[in-house]
Amino acid sequence: MLNNTSLKTIAVKGAFWGMFSNIFVSAVSFLGTAILARMIEPEDFGLVGMSSLIYGVVALFRNLGLGQALIQKKDADQLYWSTAYWANVFVGIFLAIVTVFAAPLFANFFKEPRLVWVVRCCSIEFIIIALYSTHTTVLSKEIKMKLNAKIEVGTRIIRIVVILTCAAFGLKYWSIIIGVLTERVLRAIAFNVFVDWNPKFVFCKKRFSELFKFSKHLYGQNFLNYFNQNMDFIVTGKVLGAQMLGFYQFSYNLPHLVRQYIFDGVTPISYPVFCKVNDDLDVLASGYLRIVKLISIITFPILFGLSFCAKDFIIVVYGQKWLMAIEPLKLLCFSAAIASVHSIVNSLFNSLGRPDIGFKWNLVKLPMTIGFIYLFSRFWGLVGVAFAMFMVEMISVIQVYLAIKLLKTKMSRYYFSLLPATICSILMILVVGLLHYFVLLDPDWYFLRLLFSFVVGAGAYFVFLRQWYRSDLNYLIDTIKHVKK
Repeated sequence: MLNNTSLKTIAVKGAFWGMFSNIFVSAVSFLGTAILARMIEPEDFGLVGMSSLIYGVVALFRNLGLGQALIQKKDADQLYWSTAYWANVFVGIFLAIVTVFAAPLFANFFKEPRLVWVVRCCSIEFIIIALYSTHTTVLSKEIKMKLNAKIEVGTRIIRIVVILTCAAFGLKYWSIIIGVLTERVLRAIAFNVFVDWNPKFVFCKKRFSELFKFSKHLYGQNFLNYFNQNMDFIVTGKVLGAQMLGFYQFSYNLPHLVRQYIFDGVTPISYPVFCKVNDDLDVLASGYLRIVKLISIITFPILFGLSFCAKDFIIVVYGQKWLMAIEPLKLLCFSAAIASVHSIVNSLFNSLGRPDIGFKWNLVKLPMTIGFIYLFSRFWGLVGVAFAMFMVEMISVIQVYLAIKLLKTKMSRYYFSLLPATICSILMILVVGLLHYFVLLDPDWYFLRLLFSFVVGAGAYFVFLRQWYRSDLNYLIDTIKHVKK
């Protein structure tokens, strides 16, 4: 049985490499997108966004949840792993064929004929990903995130270079498609070469049934979760068109880039670690709440600050043609902040063998999401869509309550874990706002005001955290230092 110290030792090094990879990838992607935003139009981003939505819908049938079932199963042998691998490959080939023939139907839904060949080209991703998805699961279960980080960072850099090169030659939205496919192919090669595992040419129906018995709830949960998370994109693309979807994508991507790359760095390691201590609820609860606190300390100040400086940030980084993204961005920053501490709860449910809870919650959440988006978008357009997503995340605290109840602890412990980041982030915004008012920076000094806000805000946040929550700051610093040991 693992105690709190063991949990930290197991989690930290894996989480470090996961977060290093995601933060580096985030930085490279951000820089690449900032350059690309001045080379192609919002409509091009919107068209790729529509393609991504279509791909995501079809991909729901690809993700059988077998990887998570393998991680949760402590005695999985080679027959289990090979069965999962070939199941993924068979499904990938089938979905690629279906997507090629269904492309005209998808294009007709969005009333965008250019989508036909874009979707058909993207369909090859289903086959490519199937060739290495099980290899990534091997690394996750063994908590060997360093190799995964190296592959992700290297292939993402190449992807950005390819996209910008193609855009420079005037390929517009095709530049993004070519870059993504290049990244997928390189990852498939790298994982198959460097991961010390290869599938055998065997498939066992009994083993598949055992894995799918656990993963079927994950499958349903992933299906519903996709629509919960992407209904705003679907409505915006369908009703408002490619250009408005392009604006909304930028509003959404900026704050969720922070949430995604912090969360995605923690999730692959939190799930296998939670599985190792799921027989001790006290240790599991302490570990979960500690992760929530650390995530909030990192994400809250960034997202609160981005919301406050939304106009300056958009103009400086992306240019004047993206002004319509400003107001939705302000709301989506707070939505992403809440989501950053809510999302990890599914790892907890799954580790306790209760993926059905996440599935049932998403089943309730979907009609609520659709209703909010439909209602608020009718009155406020893009801002209404953003407000609807904010409201959905606020209500999603119910899911956290279910997790806390499962851990047999108190909800007050969860709220208390969020106090340091919340209080210090609010005070940080007040300080920056007051200095803006008294210093009276010229409204057109966008870059100077953005730089001023960043320096003062970061300094103020650190001072407040150090003054009133020194132990939490020290724990964060100690966690980072622990990686080197």
